[in-house]
Amino acid sequence: MPCPVVNSLVVGVNIAREERRKEKLPGGFRQRLSEGMVDEIRSLIDNGCPDDLIYYGLEYKYITEYIIGKLTYDEMFRRLKLLFISLLSAR
Repeated sequence: MPCPVVNSLVVGVNIAREERRKEKLPGGFRQRLSEGMVDEIRSLIDNGCPDDLIYYGLEYKYITEYIIGKLTYDEMFRRLKLLFISLLSAR
């Protein structure tokens, strides 16, 4: 028996996920930056936190490099953004 002909309409939403990922950092991290993460790390450094603070995670590494003048704020932010994009893309 032949299959009947069915007229159909396919509806979908095209979300540019890669572009959305590139637009912003995850909200939680952006909030941590705005709520004083840089000041928190600066305080750790000022209070004698060991030099190996940069090994606590890439966030700490880039923020520490910003604080000690190795990176500008924009460079730090760009690297953090790229880090999160790569983490999200790996999912």
